[in-house]
Amino acid sequence: MAKSIKRKALFLIPLLLLVVAVSGLAIKRVKDRAEEKAALTVTKRLPLPVRCVRANIGPIQAFVFGEGTARAVRRDFLVFEKQGKVTYVKVKKDGQTVREGDKVRGPRKGEKLGELLASLDKRDYIEQSKVTRSSLAEAKQQVNAARARLRQAEAQQKLAEDTFRRNKKLFRLKAISKHKLDVSRTRLKTAESAVASTRAGLEAALSGVAAAQARVVQSRLPLSGAASMHPSTAYSPM
Repeated sequence: MAKSIKRKALFLIPLLLLVVAVSGLAIKRVKDRAEEKAALTVTKRLPLPVRCVRANIGPIQAFVFGEGTARAVRRDFLVFEKQGKVTYVKVKKDGQTVREGDKVRGPRKGEKLGELLASLDKRDYIEQSKVTRSSLAEAKQQVNAARARLRQAEAQQKLAEDTFRRNKKLFRLKAISKHKLDVSRTRLKTAESAVASTRAGLEAALSGVAAAQARVVQSRLPLSGAASMHPSTAYSPM
């Protein structure tokens, strides 16, 4: 009897331990699911605090200092358009030459450029301008000569027309031979060709004058702009 009771006790102990383990796992699973549900619930956000301050218009009572680069609203960068030897740089009242950041005068009303700040050696440009002016004068002389030749050719044509018209009448009256009439006709055609040729020469001479005038204008550009430096706006940065 005692042995059967002992056997039943040994059988019930593992069974009891199994029931306790299963119960513990079930309790843990229920607890974990409860925690998951609690984590998924949306938490209500608290409102942010707001502070209002009245703004008043008045004098500045504090200064704020900082580092940075200050630049002028209007400024010019002046450079020479051509290379050369600098022969002049503006000198200020204190005897110092003009430098970056100095205040300079721009063009006044009716002026295209402001005050002269610097200049290159202009001797080469002056000599080139003299050469182009000489070429222009020579081209004008050629025009005058072509006009004189045209007047002479037109006079010869007028004389040949009158001679041919007179010989034509005389030939009808049988006062001159046909050979003399043909000679006068040939002279008239030669005079007409001479007029056309001198007119073409005059047009060529006029074209030469126009080209020489363009070269004169072009030679003056370095004297006014490329060899000098002027501010192009009212004031450069100070």
